[in-house]
Amino acid sequence: MSDTFGQERPRNPFGNGQDVAIRPQAALGALASVEQQRALGEIQAQIMLAKTYPRDPQQAVDNILRDCSRVSLAQAGQYEYARGGTSISGPSIKLLEAIARRWGNITSGFKVIHSENDASEVICYAWDLETGYRDERQFSVRHIRDTRKGPVKLIDEREIYELIANMSQRRKRACLQAVIPADVIEAATEQCQETLASNVDTSVEGLKKLLKAFSEFGVTQAQIEQRIQCRLDAISPGQVTQLSRIYASLKDGISTPSQFFRAADPPRQQTPPTRPPAPPPPTPPPPTPPAPPPAAEDLAPDPGPDLGTDVPEFEHVVLDEQGEPIDGELQLDPLAWAQQFLDAWTRNTIEGRSNLLYHNLDALTEARRLSPEADALLDGLEADQGAGENPVPPEEPPAPDEPPVDEDERLAAEILARLPMLATALEVVEFSKASMVLGTIQRWQREGRTGLVASVKSAFTNRLAALKAGNA
Repeated sequence: MSDTFGQERPRNPFGNGQDVAIRPQAALGALASVEQQRALGEIQAQIMLAKTYPRDPQQAVDNILRDCSRVSLAQAGQYEYARGGTSISGPSIKLLEAIARRWGNITSGFKVIHSENDASEVICYAWDLETGYRDERQFSVRHIRDTRKGPVKLIDEREIYELIANMSQRRKRACLQAVIPADVIEAATEQCQETLASNVDTSVEGLKKLLKAFSEFGVTQAQIEQRIQCRLDAISPGQVTQLSRIYASLKDGISTPSQFFRAADPPRQQTPPTRPPAPPPPTPPPPTPPAPPPAAEDLAPDPGPDLGTDVPEFEHVVLDEQGEPIDGELQLDPLAWAQQFLDAWTRNTIEGRSNLLYHNLDALTEARRLSPEADALLDGLEADQGAGENPVPPEEPPAPDEPPVDEDERLAAEILARLPMLATALEVVEFSKASMVLGTIQRWQREGRTGLVASVKSAFTNRLAALKAGNA
């Protein structure tokens, strides 16, 4: 039995020279040991090849620019969407994968660490084997798909894998952007833009053909401009490419126009004023009833732009903690946006939640203002964010003798205070169409706050008249 424990027994420094009784350690399984050696050998071989055959930066960039001269890669090389009237774009995952392939000595991907409780823990990485720099992102993916009707639990393995792969691609793109030099990515993006500009027809004749093609499906120019959030003559080559893909989808019957374009608002029907019947001659006329108070629209002169006809639009995407879109599709419903934002909120830490609030502050404010359901769903997020080391103290209730503050009057005062700062009539018109003014006036009209509506409209009218008189 002494041969079984042939190793030398350790000495206890406090045991007066006595030996320490030890137990034999269980040997690792043969399969686990072989797997560890294989994985270690693969990593060592990759690093050795990267050191043996280092990349040539000049030749690599030439190959990248040559690949970006292909129309197919240039069309898929950038993501682009409109948010708040501003076009947001950047290199797509397909472009970064093409750059990494030509840059060389880079390995990237994602791995599922474990899955339990209807959620998967995933890690995405990008590793430059030549320099040794590695960037990775670890996150959790719940097996739930957000829809307009609410979250739907995923059970099918294929749907779960597709959801994990979709969420992982954006993190993988961020990892590749951190590993590959920024000037290389910028040069590839500019080459893609030049390729699109030379191969996509944005001339007047080309835009006329585009309108004629979409008119076959009942899509008007106003609906197209509403989707791209700019005039048709200011359209970019990337947006033309997106519209071409939408047209191909409509032509093949894969989708319908309502999935991409909003229906035009029906014209309002104006009912002619009714006149009371004349009293009969034999009888004396009845006493004239008091005339109804004139509407606010009749009291205030016309301010130029109509502040109560256009419906404020909600078009936002949820941005993650890195400021990147979680889903490329615009959310047109504030409640659906709030559900997707709340899902991203629950998956993040306290630091990630601070970044979520920073990147989605404008959309968060509009969702709460336009939808009471979204306001109730998002209620308390800032309080949860502050409930850490520095909890937010509760607001003290006003004193009993102090009258409550009218929020609408405070908002009206803020609008009137900003109005004199506008120096041109165009700025006044643009400010009248802003959601802060337009949405508030519409809410006041629904709630019967005619006095506030009249005061704000009168202020806009006086400011426009003053600016016109000054220009004259």
